[in-house]
Amino acid sequence: MDIRFGPLEVTGDFTLRNIRELGFDRDFILLLPRPVLELKLGEGTLQLVRCTRLLLRASLNVPEVTCHFLAEEDVQSAVANYTFRADQMTLELEEADGKTRLRLTPRSGDRTDQ
Repeated sequence: MDIRFGPLEVTGDFTLRNIRELGFDRDFILLLPRPVLELKLGEGTLQLVRCTRLLLRASLNVPEVTCHFLAEEDVQSAVANYTFRADQMTLELEEADGKTRLRLTPRSGDRTDQ
């Protein structure tokens, strides 16, 4: 499944659970295929256990997207948060080796759909 909203692009293995409209903002709640999430950060890896959902808060007005790593459906169950620039990165989710892998990959500078 893929999501495109303003500068936000998400691809890979996930189920879109819910979308909440907040004016120019949207909350996308993604159900992850595995509850162990591995996040690549440069050369290192961060692993979150019992992370079953992601809440992505994106806007049409600003390029920053906040990613809330959730144990349950509500934002109160967030175990971590991470902000990235959606105009510079694409978020990719992949199920592999019994885990969900999250990668932020740089975009090429030749985008014409913005």
